This record gives sequence, structure tokens and C-alpha cells, in this order.
Amino acid sequence: MKNLHYDLVKLLLSASDTEWRISKHYLEDSEECEGCREVLEKIKNDAAEHARLLTDEIEKHGKME
Repeated sequence: MKNLHYDLVKLLLSASDTEWRISKHYLEDSEECEGCREVLEKIKNDAAEHARLLTDEIEKHGKME
């Protein structure tokens, strides 16, 4: 696997893990603080968008090879 491909997959894993952890654990913990909940929702949404961008890029590389 090329270093670039490894890097993209590693970043995808990280973004997906971040989104999952926030959704499954951190949001529930933040119920008592609206500010924290808003920050976590934004980070979760950003992670989801990053995962989508990375997935699209990985798919492009798969078609090029």
C-alpha cells in the first residue's frame, strides 16, 4: 500500500472513530452543559464530513489503480 493510501485510510479511521465515540458516549455525558453539547455536535458533524471527503478520495484512488 502506498504511504498516501495508508494515510488516507488512517485518517478515515480516526474521523469515523471520533464521530462514533461522540455519538455513543460523549453526547450523553454532555447533557448537563448546553455549550459542551453544541461543541461536541459540531465536532461530530465535522468528523462525519471529513470521513465523507476521505471516503470519496479513497474511492477515486481505487479507480485510478
